[in-house]
Amino acid sequence: VDGTGRIQTVSRAASPRYYDVIKAFGERTGVPVILNTSFNRQEPIVTRPEEAISCFLRTDMDVLVLGNRYITDRNPKAIERAFARFAVLEREVEALSAATFLPKLPPKRVGG
Repeated sequence: VDGTGRIQTVSRAASPRYYDVIKAFGERTGVPVILNTSFNRQEPIVTRPEEAISCFLRTDMDVLVLGNRYITDRNPKAIERAFARFAVLEREVEALSAATFLPKLPPKRVGG
């Protein structure tokens, strides 16, 4: 969390499922507010389930919700695999960053 915030409201008509999650959270904790932040850790925002699981395993998130399922456990072998796969991805990104993406120009013509 970067210390900034923006209030957003949710109505039951607009998003019944999310509204019910917030309401249940409020009833359980006394705080009817949920923090919404980008889902990433110094990398591109998560867009696929496997990226979500990898990010969950490598961070201090309490719970990961995917559809109607939630994950709270962190199997040590799964964590090790997540870090290993991320290290490979990091090296690939660094290699791409070092490459030059400028197109080669045709040879310069002399004369007319």
